[in-house]
Amino acid sequence: MSEYQYYRFECLDGFLDSCQRHALRQISSSAEITATSFQV
Repeated sequence: MSEYQYYRFECLDGFLDSCQRHALRQISSSAEITATSFQV
């Protein structure tokens, strides 16, 4: 049996700029990154 973990982080008080999104992309190449969320 395999295990699947799902993580979603929301930005509640603003937006992620392109520099912040680029830093998150360095953490995970498969994540879905938007101006308001990071999802793996």
